[in-house]
Amino acid sequence: MALEMGSLMIMPAIVMGVIIGIANLIMMIKDETGSASSVISHGATAFIWVLVFVFLSMNYTLVLAMIPSLQEGFFGNVIVIRLLLGLISAIYVHVHSGLFKGARGAGMHETWIHSFGLGILIAVAPYIWPFLAPMLPAWMGGSS
Repeated sequence: MALEMGSLMIMPAIVMGVIIGIANLIMMIKDETGSASSVISHGATAFIWVLVFVFLSMNYTLVLAMIPSLQEGFFGNVIVIRLLLGLISAIYVHVHSGLFKGARGAGMHETWIHSFGLGILIAVAPYIWPFLAPMLPAWMGGSS
């Protein structure tokens, strides 16, 4: 199975990361019970990790094209890897919220729906992008 070498999706990954990060922050404000400063600092850290996971999800096919030995077997299945990235991000968000200091009680109390919703958005970001791109200006990686 030979994959064509595509280009690195920097701006689309940033745009999708910002959109998903904003959705995460909205869910976070609803879920969390800490002081405003702890919610803001937790939100900033989470925003960075969302950008990293979205970048990995959207550029995994380029990694496969650059490393042909990964194309066979488990790592060659792009959908499985994207779902795995979504699952890892969901678990990370939930564990991180449970360990975060500054909340009333133990952790920040983010729900599993919040965590898995974020993971699903990260996993499907590359599939949402083609529908979103025509509505965005060219400087954002869009086509209008």
